[in-house]
Amino acid sequence: MRDVVIPTGITRLPLNLGETKHGKLKAAQWHSLFAYVIPLIILELYVDDPQDIPMDSNKRNIIVNIGYLTQCTNIVCAKSVSDADANHFESLYKKYTLSSKKIFHNLIIKPNHHYALHIPEQIRMWGPLGQVAEFAGERLIGVLQNFWLTYGIYVSGEMDRTMMRRFCQLQRLMADHPIVEDISLGDDPGPLNSRSQEKKNRIELDDEEYEALLSYVQIKSPDARDHRKLPHPPNAKVFQPYVAPTKTWKVSDRVSVSVLKPNNCIEFKQHGKVQYGFVRQIYHFATPEGKWNTVFLVNPINNLFPKDLDSTSKDFRYILFLLKAVVGIVEEEFTYLSPQSVSCVAAYRLLPPHTFGIAEAGIILRPSDYNSQLSI
Repeated sequence: MRDVVIPTGITRLPLNLGETKHGKLKAAQWHSLFAYVIPLIILELYVDDPQDIPMDSNKRNIIVNIGYLTQCTNIVCAKSVSDADANHFESLYKKYTLSSKKIFHNLIIKPNHHYALHIPEQIRMWGPLGQVAEFAGERLIGVLQNFWLTYGIYVSGEMDRTMMRRFCQLQRLMADHPIVEDISLGDDPGPLNSRSQEKKNRIELDDEEYEALLSYVQIKSPDARDHRKLPHPPNAKVFQPYVAPTKTWKVSDRVSVSVLKPNNCIEFKQHGKVQYGFVRQIYHFATPEGKWNTVFLVNPINNLFPKDLDSTSKDFRYILFLLKAVVGIVEEEFTYLSPQSVSCVAAYRLLPPHTFGIAEAGIILRPSDYNSQLSI
């Protein structure tokens, strides 16, 4: 579990998970455990060969049982749902119950098991259940409980005024020191002459990175010229080999990408297809038109087990789909991406050599989006 990299914004689990010292898990920690941590570690414990998973083995029953529950969790926590998701939850939860009886012969039905049967109806009536969750109210109660109040306040009837004063103080503090980082958005941060810091920190790209970036720039600026091809005609749009590296970039209000852990694994769309990759560098550079642009230098992740109903590993692929996980190889080659192509960051774990038949550079990841199912 220590090897699992969880993106910013997802609740961390205690390092001594399983010991009595850390106490009970909070609801957000239970979600992190079932939606992110378990899918990234459970397969290595129970799958020896992705091509051969015995249908009647107890190991398979356990993994599929966890997969059913994980996908139910993803549907409940999805930001957008449909009637199809409600029907899917209903089917999955029945399968989860039946498979639980196979594994646990003395299983006792709890009230929560019965309550979960009402979730499909609630989804059809109310839509995403996060909109009717009690988290906001529970958070408010927690804030109120942390206010320091003396006995005299209760006696004098000043409690309401004191609480209002505390709320106002808290709001002023949050306004003066906002939690959200002030990181620029978009591809056009400003004119060239206003980016003096980038000029100061710029570096020169090697030939391989420069040629790849030149090809990227020429998609929008076909007239961009290689600075090495001398002489240049008058008014030529020469693309210089200088870039300013940065550590982080905010793609949207909810997604921030970084060169280092924990936000360096991303899901992106390229040519209409969902892909994954590792961010190695974030560069600001001057376009031939004199504006600043931003790109991500990414090592793509080759998904080794996409959907394939005819493959000998189709059972393993189905389990990955249930867990909303992707197993692949981090490629040595690189590509440049626009920040706008990034959908979300991903939780991940680097696999030991020869795991699932992957000699090296293996990885298992789980996108940190709020979709009910894995995008295929």
